[in-house]
Amino acid sequence: MAAGPASLHQRLETCAANVGYRGRVRGLPKEASGGGKAAHFLQWLCGQLVPANAFSQSELDKFEEMKKTGVVLEGAELREALGKIEGCSGSEGKTMEQLRAEISCLEQSVSSLKTQLQSINNIQTTLSVHQAGLLKEREEESLTHSHTVSSHQTALHTAQQDNEMVNSAVEGLGSAVDDVISFHQHPQGEEGGGGELSLFSHTSSEHYSSAEDAYLTELTAYTKKQFFQGIAVMAHTSGEDEDGLVDLNDPANILMRGPSSEQYSSHCRELTRLKNLYPVVESQRVSDILAEEYAEAVCRRAEELVSELRDTSSPLDSSLLRQHIGERRGQLSHLQSETCHLARQQLPNLIHDVATLEISTILHGDYSLKMARQDYFTSKQDTVISYLLSQTARQELLSMLYEVELRRHRDTHRLLSAAASQLLSWGSSADSRLEAMKSSSLQPVKEPRLTVDSRDKFALRMCSILGVSASGPGQLLTHSSLERAVGQLVQQTVSLEALLTALLSEQQHTVYEMVTISEMLGKQVFGGSSGQPQLSLKEYEEECSKLEGILSTMEQNIKKLLADFDTKKKCLQGNELIDRERRLFVSFFTDPAQLTREITDLSRRVNAIATARKSAST
Repeated sequence: MAAGPASLHQRLETCAANVGYRGRVRGLPKEASGGGKAAHFLQWLCGQLVPANAFSQSELDKFEEMKKTGVVLEGAELREALGKIEGCSGSEGKTMEQLRAEISCLEQSVSSLKTQLQSINNIQTTLSVHQAGLLKEREEESLTHSHTVSSHQTALHTAQQDNEMVNSAVEGLGSAVDDVISFHQHPQGEEGGGGELSLFSHTSSEHYSSAEDAYLTELTAYTKKQFFQGIAVMAHTSGEDEDGLVDLNDPANILMRGPSSEQYSSHCRELTRLKNLYPVVESQRVSDILAEEYAEAVCRRAEELVSELRDTSSPLDSSLLRQHIGERRGQLSHLQSETCHLARQQLPNLIHDVATLEISTILHGDYSLKMARQDYFTSKQDTVISYLLSQTARQELLSMLYEVELRRHRDTHRLLSAAASQLLSWGSSADSRLEAMKSSSLQPVKEPRLTVDSRDKFALRMCSILGVSASGPGQLLTHSSLERAVGQLVQQTVSLEALLTALLSEQQHTVYEMVTISEMLGKQVFGGSSGQPQLSLKEYEEECSKLEGILSTMEQNIKKLLADFDTKKKCLQGNELIDRERRLFVSFFTDPAQLTREITDLSRRVNAIATARKSAST
């Protein structure tokens, strides 16, 4: 088991006192308490710090004499010098082993001095690198300062442009609101007829209602005049059915009501008589027409013959005339036979067929009156219906116009409400910023004050942090007390920095001494040996295996984190919404004010899009 840090420290102090060390051993490093290599090395060191391994006072004095000579002796010169020293030493004779030990100590001192020189050179190099880094940082700070100044100028110019744009936008919004108000404002000269109405909602419905009432009254009177009482008597009907508007969609109203059964019987008998009489009368009419046509044809032929005889200058041949007369008589007899055949056989059938196909005018009469009456009712009904449809169309058009205006009024009210809420929010934020800018710490002071202003929150916080209070009850905080507290804080800071610098230099010196002693002891322990000693190999291997396992686990975890980081980075680059969601999630924990602004901006955008969509749909 390894010793604790306290016991190991006491043992190291005891061993150092045994070999003549009068100084104080400082605190051991943290690695010495873990039972590792440092603890094993310190235990071995405590075992080696014995008086036999320490230099005596005479050896130290001889070493100082050799240092004062400043000459490095080698070979025969070294042996001669050693002999002289032995001869001069008198009773203090030294053996060769002691001289070799002194030489080795001197060589170790030289190596330690070289190491110290090398460390000094390293420190000088480090300081040079540090100075170069500071110069580079100064150049970067100057570049940053110039960049900040240019950015400030650009931001100032952008702020001025934004201010001008906001002012122009507010002026445009004000003019637009004035135009909307003037457009929706009811004109003062409406009653006198001097103002022009821009909306239907500005007009009064009394004139329209009175006009519609008068129109309906006139239409009622017109309907009563067209469908007057007693028209059935004038149409020679029974007068049992009332006269009025007929619904043309009902087939029963389209059918006319006929006479009684007795009238139908008389009509049937009359039709039978006419049917029997019609062929005889029609045959006689056809015969008369044929006789008339025959007489007219004979007259025309006689006139033609007379004209031919008058025009012929040559004497007539009796034989030729007889021949012509015979031919004409043969043709006449043939025509007469055909005419008799047609009159006796084909003419009655034709007359019968014509009688079935021909519309008899005898069926008209009372039916014509009824059809005229029905046409009269239908035409008047269509006229009245057209008047009623025109009235309904006017009412529908007016209601549609009112509905359209109502929707536009609602859209205008919604937009004005959104603009008012936006302006109120902007005004409240501007008031809060102005209130913050009104702080006395941000305003130039014309006359210096001795006491701290109660409205100066910065100074009050500084007083509370520094612990400055009033000297007595009822007295105020003064700037002098605040300055004294700040001066004390500066002095404490300077003293603390000096103390830290001293501690740092002391620690560096201690570390350097420890490194030097460790190197010297390492050379004494391992010098001239063919291999390194085995110091608790099993524990060392266990610690190394644990360290390797931890390093492999850390490497795997780092690889997983890098892969997860690359995946999330690609996902965020591919989807803007996920990136925005992540920024909102981070703002929820780090910057609630930014999260509130983001959510307010999103809600305003959603309201604007919804309003635009509603306006487009209407």
